[in-house]
Amino acid sequence: LNGAVVTRVLKHPQHASTFEVTFFNNYPQLIAAASRKAPLHFHPYQEEHLEVLEVEGDERTLLPDDGTICVRPWTNHRVYPPQNCKFESTKFLLWADQTAETFTLDLIFLTHWYSIQGRVVLQGKGINLL
Repeated sequence: LNGAVVTRVLKHPQHASTFEVTFFNNYPQLIAAASRKAPLHFHPYQEEHLEVLEVEGDERTLLPDDGTICVRPWTNHRVYPPQNCKFESTKFLLWADQTAETFTLDLIFLTHWYSIQGRVVLQGKGINLL
C-alpha cells in the first residue's frame, strides 16, 4: 500500500503467525481511498485474533481496552483504520492459531492480501480470481 501500512512479523511459540500491523492514518493514499474499504475476506480453517495496541458486519471501532477480538473461521470481515482519525497511526496485533490445514493465515497470505488491497482500494481495480 505504498508505505501506508507497515507489517512486522513477530515470533510467538503458540501462534501459527503473528504480525504487528501499523496503518499511518494521515498517509495521502489512505486519505484519498477513505471511502473505499478493503474487500471482505474469511479464513476457512483458522481463527484470526486482533488486539488493538494504540488508537482509538456491523462496523465497530476497536480500542485498546477492548482486549482481543476473535474472528471465527468462515466469518467475513475486514480491518481498516477509522476515517478522519485524529491520531497519526493505528497499530494492532494480528495472529492465527496453529492448524494442520493448508491455506493458512501466514506471511504469504498477508503479503498477497495487502497487495490485493493496494489494487482494489488504492488503484480502484477489481479482483480477478483466474
